[in-house]
Amino acid sequence: MKKNYILVCLVSLALIAGLFSNQIHAQSSIQNYQFSQTVGTYEEITGGTILGNTSIDEQVFNNSVVGIGGPVTDIGFPIGFSFVYNNQSYDRFAVATNGYIKLGNGTFTIAGSVSGAFNQTFGDTNGLKQIIGPLHGDLEGQTGSTLQYKTIGTAPNRELVVQWKKFMFWNTIGSDSLNFQVRLKEAGNAIEMAYGNIVRNSTDKIISVGMIGDLRSEAIMSRARIDSSETWQSPTTSYSPNSRSDLRTAYKPQNGLKYLLYGLPPIPNDLAVLGLRFRKDLEFGCGGSATETLSLVVENRGTNPQSAALYGLRVNGVPIGTNALAFTPPLQPSERRVIDLNQTVNLSAAGTYSFVAYTQLANDTGMYSQNDTTKMVRSFFAPLSSPAAPIQTLSEFSQRGWKFYNGYNSPKNSGSKFAINDYFYSQTSAIQISAFGSSNDTIKEWIVSPAFQPVNGQILKFRAAITGFDTTTNISSIDDDQIQVMISTDCGTSWQSLFTFNQASVTNGQLSKTKSGYSIPISATGPFQIGFYVYNNATNPANTYYFHLDDVTMSLGNAYDLAVKKVDIVGVGATDCSQSTFPVTVRVKNEGDSIVTSSPITLSINGGVPISQTFTFAPPLIPGDSTVVNFPTVTFTPNNTYKVVATVRLPLEDGFSSSNDTASTQIFYVGSANPIAVPALIDFNDYPSGTPAGWLVDQGSFTDFRIRVRGITSSKSLSTSLYASNKSSFAIMPSTATLPADYAMTFSMRVVNDDGSSYFFATSDSISVYVTDNCGGTFSKVLLINAGNPFGANAFAIATVDLSAYAGKSISIKFEVGMNRTDFSGAWLDIDNIGFAPNTAIDPLILANGIQVYPNPSTGKLYVKNPSASPSPYRLTDMSGKTIQLGEISPNAENQEVNLESVAPGMYLIQINVEGKNLTKKVIIH
Repeated sequence: MKKNYILVCLVSLALIAGLFSNQIHAQSSIQNYQFSQTVGTYEEITGGTILGNTSIDEQVFNNSVVGIGGPVTDIGFPIGFSFVYNNQSYDRFAVATNGYIKLGNGTFTIAGSVSGAFNQTFGDTNGLKQIIGPLHGDLEGQTGSTLQYKTIGTAPNRELVVQWKKFMFWNTIGSDSLNFQVRLKEAGNAIEMAYGNIVRNSTDKIISVGMIGDLRSEAIMSRARIDSSETWQSPTTSYSPNSRSDLRTAYKPQNGLKYLLYGLPPIPNDLAVLGLRFRKDLEFGCGGSATETLSLVVENRGTNPQSAALYGLRVNGVPIGTNALAFTPPLQPSERRVIDLNQTVNLSAAGTYSFVAYTQLANDTGMYSQNDTTKMVRSFFAPLSSPAAPIQTLSEFSQRGWKFYNGYNSPKNSGSKFAINDYFYSQTSAIQISAFGSSNDTIKEWIVSPAFQPVNGQILKFRAAITGFDTTTNISSIDDDQIQVMISTDCGTSWQSLFTFNQASVTNGQLSKTKSGYSIPISATGPFQIGFYVYNNATNPANTYYFHLDDVTMSLGNAYDLAVKKVDIVGVGATDCSQSTFPVTVRVKNEGDSIVTSSPITLSINGGVPISQTFTFAPPLIPGDSTVVNFPTVTFTPNNTYKVVATVRLPLEDGFSSSNDTASTQIFYVGSANPIAVPALIDFNDYPSGTPAGWLVDQGSFTDFRIRVRGITSSKSLSTSLYASNKSSFAIMPSTATLPADYAMTFSMRVVNDDGSSYFFATSDSISVYVTDNCGGTFSKVLLINAGNPFGANAFAIATVDLSAYAGKSISIKFEVGMNRTDFSGAWLDIDNIGFAPNTAIDPLILANGIQVYPNPSTGKLYVKNPSASPSPYRLTDMSGKTIQLGEISPNAENQEVNLESVAPGMYLIQINVEGKNLTKKVIIH
């Protein structure tokens, strides 16, 4: 079974500089390999050793031509000669279907054929060291593909060729044919990556190209991306595991492209700068001081020990001095060391700082000058002050300087498994993490705040819950796991626990599936940071569960804050459409730090005179609790659109979270004191010009529905202009009387251009017909007219909508327009003669014209009798109006077959145009 892998988004650095002569040398570490590319002829090999079969996927081959999932430990296949790679000599290799090989000696391990082998997040896995990948991605075989190797040539010019022929990306759409090789050359210990014919569809695939040594940080990778000036013929390269290349139809290697990587000889004196570090960890958004100290990470890449060097430092482009570095004891070849610099930098102001550090050796030959400089950019926040508004989403955490990490006793690695869940058990948003770890899968996740300024009476408030993966199941056990609230007063260097959730918290109900509020006093004399730490040590896995967290607030003690969470109009859609009073409920939540016993709450209806009432809460609302209050009789006259806004504000509220003081809802309440009788025919000649009486209309982006002299069936029709782009408007008719059984609605409709040219529906155009049987509470679409169903384009046509499902109910119809085009000079939608009548009153129209359709129900074939002397086009639609099949009934047909065997079982409408009239019949297909 195909496993899910992390999709690797990789980052590039600068192009390796200073290519030397064509001479190729025997000894060199990964960092010193040189890179060049040429275009020649792709030389496909035949014969040799075949690995696996045409359907291989996620397999590795280590001394066996039968691949398995891995990891596999064995002696590998013979290279055929001694090959020096990364300063080590190898005589064996193993192969992965996913586009890479691994070098080894004796017994060695190649890891499972993961599609992210070059990704830093996999760590320095032993089975993924010393690997070379010409086209590393999630690959698999297909019909006609082969994976094979062969050693060719004679000493001292032998080559090992590993060839992937006609491979494809896993789960690809369209035809792939990926042909490429990696060649190990005995002469000069060079590595060649060669590309043949590459066939790929337009979907972008992210791959890795390059090689790795002993560590992920010691890797050289190529990057070629379509969203920059780089190409496969002129890529950039980097000493980094985090690079990527993009592969798609128009962006791929040219047939015959070759990448050559070869080493340079070691030199006596070469000091490399690997990075800068702060002596105290400022990575968590903690504010810096005026006397921050830095350390330099260096490595001796020469063959001679080094006792001293010079260094220079620039901050935001300004030199801040040079000084001597003393290495005591001397820095040995290949040794790395962290050297404290003898100066400080001023980082007291909040902002972004750019650091550049470099070293100089008096006897450095300059051959590797590109490794003499390092850069670092860091942002620092001034400590935040309290109070601070509640945080409820991941984006709000990021926007306010919080960071996501994973680590054990303290955060150390960027990245997190925290995610957002908008529909938690209590119907509020939550930050969640899957805190379950299977065997050997330890969870250590952090959310860490920037620094806060200390203030007397400061309180950390949040809500938390724990549930099963369905977000509703109550969890009874988390065994030895813990969720801790942490504090650091030394800029993230050390952390202390303020509050712990554990098995006892679950057992006694302190932490449950219902989110509860928690308040923790903060005592700190200087800037401090808060961290939420989720820890599962995977030694005794519990049930699968989520830890939920929201409303994280740093506030002042005794703060009052009552929030409105939801407002509802109760009963609209479940009552008589002529009802004029309804209850309105408002859910409020105590987000403050004090108990709330009462509060005024105000309703505003369409911006009118506010309705205000003071509610007493029994029992009182403790911090984190919520309740629902009721305004029992609020007036809502039918045939109107209503926006109801609820507002709450405690007299003692401090105002820092005033954004949560309001909530609103909006409804279309349709009805009529005198419902439209059924059967009925709405003739717009009976309405004056302008908005139809009793109808709800929305102006949209240009104009609204109105009565105009535009129809041809009558002198007036219900019309709306389609002049403007991004037009969205609707017309909702008053409610009808109760519908008898087996009723239908018919109406005439056309869309026509003003200039007389033919109107064509664009793909984004739509005209929809909806039905509501609950006074506008909800609407159901019953007909869609668009480019796939261009009903009524340029000429009036009669539509029929089956209303059998609404028997015994009072309904209302909504006509809704959605246009997103600018390519016409002017067009109008006209609707006329809206009728409600029994289906039996519509069906005899067919029989009265001599048309017969049988059998009904049908098992896949209909037969039509057509006495008309003219051909009669027919159209089969589903009940929403979507066209399923088109055809024509011959003139004077006695028993013409309509084959519906390819149509899925269900209820459909067949519409036959007889001498200009659209006659409709409901048919059922079994």
